[in-house]
Amino acid sequence: MSNVWIVKNEQQVEAEGITFNLSSKNNKSNIKTDIENLWRMFSVENVSPIIEDFLIIGMAVFTADKKISRNFSNDGWSRELNVHIPVLEFQKWLSVKTKLEKTLSFLSGDFWNISFYATEERFRGDKINKEYSVKNRDSFDCVSLFSGGLDSFCGALRLMEGKKNPLFLGFKEYSLLIKRQQDLFKSIQEVYNQQSSDFVQFRVTPGKPFNINESVVGESTSRSRSFLFIAGAVAVASIIGENTPVYIPENGFIGINVPLTQSRSGSCSTRTTHPYFLKLLNEVLDELGLAEQDQFKLLPTHEPRP
Repeated sequence: MSNVWIVKNEQQVEAEGITFNLSSKNNKSNIKTDIENLWRMFSVENVSPIIEDFLIIGMAVFTADKKISRNFSNDGWSRELNVHIPVLEFQKWLSVKTKLEKTLSFLSGDFWNISFYATEERFRGDKINKEYSVKNRDSFDCVSLFSGGLDSFCGALRLMEGKKNPLFLGFKEYSLLIKRQQDLFKSIQEVYNQQSSDFVQFRVTPGKPFNINESVVGESTSRSRSFLFIAGAVAVASIIGENTPVYIPENGFIGINVPLTQSRSGSCSTRTTHPYFLKLLNEVLDELGLAEQDQFKLLPTHEPRP
């Protein structure tokens, strides 16, 4: 079993395994991120403690997924991952531990054991937005994932045609994709210039662990990325207002893991929009009081044929 510890601001913990620090300053952290822009764009100093926990859990899960190679698993795919995560709302997360592990295991095809430990450390809550113009949260009525692919672009067009005022959320994975997302959103704004919409991107890049040789870690797959992506969307939606829906554009076939090509067979296919995954995730967040059962809405990106 791979043991991964996440600490905040160089907390002192008895860590046996790979350690990652989420510091208030990027130059002291080995997980580089600008995720705080998701709330600073609204000139909000902090997200709520439970939302902050959700973001930290998303970053921790993504980090473990990216840095622990599947080559070390018994079957060459499914890993046993023991991840220790600091949370502000310890009892609440303990109450959903089993269901959260089940949700993550279905998503990534691994065996997750999440060990929470209590902390009072806040994550980058000491500053407000001074660099950019402050966004008016009342301008938006929904959040939509915007990956830069055809599905999210078609989903964006459907929302705009439906007279929605969405805040689109992108994940910075590599330079070409970042620019593609920006260019596509710009084209949407040019056509739908009478509606309110905006676009924000964030990144999470796990670096070299503090206490292990980097050559023994590293994984090219990243099936948990969607969990982090959704955590970012929930954070933004919580700031915009209660019961703000989060749209996940999908063409439908990929969502239920139909093996259309060799690269989409079995565990190689994403389960981001699989109905079972969304059902479990909605239940977890509902039990936490973070969202209603219908918080996440699968947004078809094609019209069904007659």
